[in-house]
Amino acid sequence: MAPNSCPFPATGTFISTARAAASKVREEANIKISIEAVDRLLKNLSKENFDRLKGQHGVAFPLIFPNLVTEVNFLSVLALLNTLSGYRAPFHKATGQGAYQNVLKLLFGLYIGGGQGGDATSGSNALSAKGLKSLDAATVAELLGVTLHEEKPHESIPGLVVGIRGGDINEAIELVVRACNETGERLLQRGYANLGVFVLEALKEADDIKKTKSDTAAADYFVERLVTVIPGFADMSPVLGNQPVYIFKKAFFLLFALHNRLSKLETSSPAVPDPSVLPMFVDNVIPTMLVDLGIVDLSECKLAKLQQWGKESIALRNRIAQGEGANLPKVVEGSRLTREEAYVVRAAAVDAGQVVVKRAKELSKETGLEWLATMTEADLDGYLWSVAKDDPLLRKIPRMVERNTIMY
Repeated sequence: MAPNSCPFPATGTFISTARAAASKVREEANIKISIEAVDRLLKNLSKENFDRLKGQHGVAFPLIFPNLVTEVNFLSVLALLNTLSGYRAPFHKATGQGAYQNVLKLLFGLYIGGGQGGDATSGSNALSAKGLKSLDAATVAELLGVTLHEEKPHESIPGLVVGIRGGDINEAIELVVRACNETGERLLQRGYANLGVFVLEALKEADDIKKTKSDTAAADYFVERLVTVIPGFADMSPVLGNQPVYIFKKAFFLLFALHNRLSKLETSSPAVPDPSVLPMFVDNVIPTMLVDLGIVDLSECKLAKLQQWGKESIALRNRIAQGEGANLPKVVEGSRLTREEAYVVRAAAVDAGQVVVKRAKELSKETGLEWLATMTEADLDGYLWSVAKDDPLLRKIPRMVERNTIMY
């Protein structure tokens, strides 16, 4: 195994192993889950607001797709590129928009202006396997309207400023290009015209499994196919010595997006496994929200940087409670985390999702809280992700930052 890698879970256990590993890592890191904070969240939730926000994962587009494969390909590449959260502040500075908005801008550019004449199911030449393999940084920068250079003083001529290739935006774009090139190469090696063809094949095979087994077995098969073939979806790492953790955020997100979109189509398509069987699809927003809510308690965490983040979060909460929220800057980077620190707190968030939903079912026996009985981890994920963007004050909460990753 290469450094910073760990073995895949056993076949048929990808989802259950992700849950179990998250719980084990959280406990090993001595991160607590506050039931008091969980109850506070659940008892103060508005059903109307929760229902409004839980499905807003940003997968509705003003596009008419010519065929099923093209739409699946678009969604699949979106999931692959649903990343760059660690570069939110640089993108806001350069474009006035966050990471996800820039990912959408890039995808629309590749779809609409990526050239025609190749495989009809790709949507555009740029979104075919060949197009992904040949995508370059200059094309991405042009579509996003950014530069790959940063200005620096000349080393030997005082007062002269020169443009040098580098900087945060260049780093982010290089990550996108690497993910696309690698994905295109993997698809071509296996004879797939585009990512959508591969994903549809996996969905059809999962559908066959669902007919004889269950949604969980079908979802597990789909996730396994995706993460074992396409490295850009293999969101996993050893932490705390050699404890494996499996987050699979983009794979879970894609399954949700496919179910959300394809279940509404009248055309014949394979049945997508029910995303209610999935853990939360954890990026940087979900842990940030759970720490801010006090649900994920970092006060006794073994990792000093995460413990410090916990203290800073409490201090920020106190400032907001004292009415200082309006004075907070609009976009501020949160704690800059290492790969291990980020995986540990994301694992804690995955486990917290299980705890919150379990507690919701317990509280649903109380008068007025009956509606909590149907809450799923996917619903909770959608709500937390959306409310963080829907509430102007919550948008100002500094979000955790991990650089040099394409996983979220």
